[in-house]
Amino acid sequence: MIMTIGVLLLLLGLVGALVMLCLAIRSAEGYPIQCKRCGHAGQIPAKPGEYRCPACGVPLARVEEK
Repeated sequence: MIMTIGVLLLLLGLVGALVMLCLAIRSAEGYPIQCKRCGHAGQIPAKPGEYRCPACGVPLARVEEK
């Protein structure tokens, strides 16, 4: 009985670790954004910096380091 509970807790911990890994990978990718002026759609990287629309040059976002 105790061994079964231990195995279930271990599996639950492994699933939680896998979910956290997936969330970390997802947050390292770019963020989708669309320019409100010209409608150009693109991705903003997760790296710090100021990003502008490549089509019209309007500032889109500023990514700051935490």
